[in-house]
Amino acid sequence: MPTVEEGLRKFCETWNSIKDVVIPNLPAGFSRFLGKRFNCEIRGGECFVLDMGLEGARLERGKDPQAHVTICMEEEDWLKVLKGEYSIWSVMIAGRLALSLEESQLAVMLGHVLQSFGLLLR
Repeated sequence: MPTVEEGLRKFCETWNSIKDVVIPNLPAGFSRFLGKRFNCEIRGGECFVLDMGLEGARLERGKDPQAHVTICMEEEDWLKVLKGEYSIWSVMIAGRLALSLEESQLAVMLGHVLQSFGLLLR
């Protein structure tokens, strides 16, 4: 996976193709990340808005000041999450990402989905 943007776009494409099967089978309480917007920021670099709308996932360049969560990580961490090697939780417990309690709950949920899709797409 060459770039974070390409990885996020591939996630959106895959999510949109199987969301009707995945969403009803999410663990209880796990769907809280649906309908939320996430700033996916590369530390010192680009930012992308991941919109996890109920109708599907969309990605746009830029930063949304109204996003529910801003996840700012090093490019290497993003790539490892998108490849399924890390979860966002693992980056948090390594001390490379700090979020409020509410933000961390949403980020961890999204991170598990991103990691799972990364493993699926290997």
